[in-house]
Amino acid sequence: MKLVDVVAERGPLTARSLSDSTGIVIGTVYRLVRTLVHEEYLARTHDGRYVLGSQFATVAELEGRARDYRLVREAMTRLATATRSHVMIGGLIHGEVEVWSMVEHPAAPRVDCWPGVRLPGHATAVGKSILAQAESGQREAYLSRNPLHRYTCHTIKASSRLERQLASPALSISDQEFRYGVTCIAAQLAVASTPAALGLAYSSNRSVRAQDELENILLPAASKISNLLSHNRVSGPLGVV
Repeated sequence: MKLVDVVAERGPLTARSLSDSTGIVIGTVYRLVRTLVHEEYLARTHDGRYVLGSQFATVAELEGRARDYRLVREAMTRLATATRSHVMIGGLIHGEVEVWSMVEHPAAPRVDCWPGVRLPGHATAVGKSILAQAESGQREAYLSRNPLHRYTCHTIKASSRLERQLASPALSISDQEFRYGVTCIAAQLAVASTPAALGLAYSSNRSVRAQDELENILLPAASKISNLLSHNRVSGPLGVV
């Protein structure tokens, strides 16, 4: 939640000042602050600057949340280093699958993801994990708005096959279903406010044994991050590292 941290420390700030302070491009800042204002983590003043929203009732609460969000980012960075993978957290926002936070690793192939980007629920591991947790009505509404578009020859096109994969709760996988050369695995995050998932994206050239090792690293990390996010009842973007 880098934007909230900066506002807490230096606010009120304009979107341009937030972009300059965080290094996040201005277009992404606008998308993030819209969500943060909607979720009441930030509020917009009459002159267009941003201040802390009503989600932060006290300074002590703000400090506690900021500390836990930093711990989440640190955990994601350690996970990226240990697995040589991109690490992302995604969730269901206004009925769509979106990236909340992203930590990139130079050894992993390019994936073109950043906080606020929508992911196809049927073609990504994070998306599948989130849809698996969604209530049946939420999932049906999502799939009615988002047909099973083919991104590669490996993309799931049959709804029956997708439903079978969503029935497996522990780990979700996308093997070159969204991008050729990219494999993703994701674990569910126990966040009370909304379905969420922690995912790894890495080269599809890795051996089966190496992928098994990634799964063994991912699950404990998901448990730790779940505890931090549940404590703060997060339901929106956390920022970018």
